[in-house]
Parts: sequence; structure tokens; C-alpha cells
Amino acid sequence: MPIQTQLLATILARLGPDSSAADAASAAGIWHIVFTSLSPLIGPLSAGLLFERVLMLHTASFPWLADATTGASDASLLDAFVRTLHGRSATEIDAANRALLSSYTDELAGLIGASLASRLLQKAFFPNDQQGISENI
Repeated sequence: MPIQTQLLATILARLGPDSSAADAASAAGIWHIVFTSLSPLIGPLSAGLLFERVLMLHTASFPWLADATTGASDASLLDAFVRTLHGRSATEIDAANRALLSSYTDELAGLIGASLASRLLQKAFFPNDQQGISENI
């Protein structure tokens, strides 16, 4: 079961109000939150391997993503990914991040369950949200 569309859309809104505002720094910020919040639960190695997997899944659509996985260690994978974003258009950054985050959260939900994955992502991105985005659907 995939992560709720509204939660994913709200997370992706951090890239900017529309795809024209997406940049490498906002994309890096999203992934930093993902790694920081999930690494204690699934481990930094698993979080990195999951990210590497989704990068490789999307290299057909975004060939430049392959540069992030070439020779990058788990610790530097996120940095390598952010470097691949520099020089890309806001539309490319937005499209790639939507695809990557959707796949990452789907894979995460497959590992730990959609309900737990949704709650973890909600706590990571919206720590002060008392009612919960997923409960408002």
C-alpha cells in the first residue's frame, strides 16, 4: 500500500510552491530530513541502500542520476546526488524528486508497512501537527 498522496504532496511542496521553484538546496533538505528521521529506525546503511536502489530505478527516466551512484560510498551518496542536481532545471529537479520520493516511500512502506511509514514521515516533516495529515483524508 503506497503512502497517502496528500502526505507525499505536502512533503514535496517543500521544494517550492510549484515546479519552477525547485532547487538543489530544497531537494537536499527533503532528503536530509528523510535520512535523519529514518536512519535510527532502519539503520543508515539500509536508508542509503534504499536510496541507491530508487536512484537506480529512475536512471532510465533521468540518466544523470547514474552519476550519483558511480563510486559514491553510502556516506556520500546524498552529497553525490545533490551534486547531480546542480545545473539542472527546476522542472528536472522537481520531476526527479517526485519520482524518487514516491518510490522511496513505497519501498519503505513495503519494508515496515504503510501505516508506520506514513506516521514516521509525518513526524519527521510535520512534528507539530497534532491531528495528522493522513487522518484528514
